[in-house]
Amino acid sequence: MLFFLVFVLIFWLPHIIRRLMEHIYLWQIKEYRIDRMKVYIKEAKVFSLKSYPTIVAFLLATFGILLTVYTDRRFLYIVIPLGFAYYVLSALNSFSALISKKVNFPKKSLRNLLIAISIMVLTIVPIVSAFQYYQTYHISSIQDLELGDFSNIFPTEVGDTGVFTIPLETATVILYFVYLFAFDLTLPFIIALLVFATSFFSIIVRKKK
Repeated sequence: MLFFLVFVLIFWLPHIIRRLMEHIYLWQIKEYRIDRMKVYIKEAKVFSLKSYPTIVAFLLATFGILLTVYTDRRFLYIVIPLGFAYYVLSALNSFSALISKKVNFPKKSLRNLLIAISIMVLTIVPIVSAFQYYQTYHISSIQDLELGDFSNIFPTEVGDTGVFTIPLETATVILYFVYLFAFDLTLPFIIALLVFATSFFSIIVRKKK
């Protein structure tokens, strides 16, 4: 599982940080006004199913949720390599954009900092908590994965009971990916809620000035 945590830090975090910076920057240039964002969303169709990132995140999240319900359907496990591939490519694209200075960063302000910190907390805490929980209780674990033995990642039937169980590592990775996909898909809405929540703080700061 250490490998998966390293993967999250190296590939998923750059992906989500870039999206976070771009969304905060967008709210900033729209002066954190909901009416202006509504106009922009309607004209740019940023949340439409024609948006490539939206389609990918939606499909991966759907397949991940199905996998948590139907763990015995082996074809659904394709979501794991697809998830790895998607975030590796996205991270490489983010690094390339950063090097070529194509990433829009918001200005430094306490409000933007609060939003960014809140997103990072929502990102890291559930991942670390889930890791500790599964390491402690060994839920859905019947065997340890052996390096190179890919058959062990799939569910196995307990006797002839029709009950399927999966290794702890596989169960943890599945739940991690479901969270990552869902978080990726809902990030714009989470940021919008944080913008609304910090608006009261912004009003207080302006009044003190």
